[in-house]
Amino acid sequence: MQKPNIVIRYGASNDDITVDGHTFVRHQLTGKEKHFLRNVVIDSLVKCGFVRRAK
Repeated sequence: MQKPNIVIRYGASNDDITVDGHTFVRHQLTGKEKHFLRNVVIDSLVKCGFVRRAK
């Protein structure tokens, strides 16, 4: 499996998350969209074995 390319940038001039070339600006997302994006990032990391979900 190819590792996902995830870039998270926070700061005074940045507030975005890029997942495999798709950029999401956090302050423009609704609550449901932020929740969905969080799950996409976590699921990608779980599939590659970087983290495990708590039981």
